Amino acid sequence: MTIRAYLFGMTLCTLICLAAWSLVLVYIEPGVFGVLSFALFYLTLFFGLVGIFTIIGFTARALRMHEDNRLFPLVSRSFRQGVLFSLIFLLSLGLQSMRMLNIINILVIVIVISFIEVYFLHRYERRF
Repeated sequence: MTIRAYLFGMTLCTLICLAAWSLVLVYIEPGVFGVLSFALFYLTLFFGLVGIFTIIGFTARALRMHEDNRLFPLVSRSFRQGVLFSLIFLLSLGLQSMRMLNIINILVIVIVISFIEVYFLHRYERRF
């Protein structure tokens, strides 16, 4: 798969997820559907944010690199960090919806996610 095909597919899937999220916002009432409506809201938002953060992260890294043959390792790193940023965002949003978000919770979330990223970076360095 080429980088262009990857970016096209990721952009298309991101747009589909964001369209699904907007449909959930417009057509599904939380009081009627209960837990299912919240699950659909957070799930579609999660996948949309993963796509957005992945594309932005990959594009920012690719613009800094001048060698085209070294772009493939950036794909997995950008995707992983897109997932982690989305988790930070959605955990914060979920805590805020329950009125439990404060600075300590944010710090704990960011520290735990940072440790996960350091683990993956350390594991990646040991392999190569």
